[in-house]
Amino acid sequence: MLMAAGVDGATSVAWRMEQGARGFQWSLVRLTFAAATVALLVAAVWAGRNWYVAGPPGSRARIDSIEGQAYRIGPTGERH
Repeated sequence: MLMAAGVDGATSVAWRMEQGARGFQWSLVRLTFAAATVALLVAAVWAGRNWYVAGPPGSRARIDSIEGQAYRIGPTGERH
């Protein structure tokens, strides 16, 4: 509250309301930016995992000679 002296010496009160705090509110722009950020992060993690962690393509072993039986184990664990 501000108090000021008027022209005739009387005091007048000038009221001014303060802005209330709005807090955090989602808008379409913020929601779009957050979704794009999450999508970019997921793509970066996926690409990094495939680039650095995955093994090389192709066969991992080769049999030169064998005595007895050999089995090929599939990706789900079945024997061929």
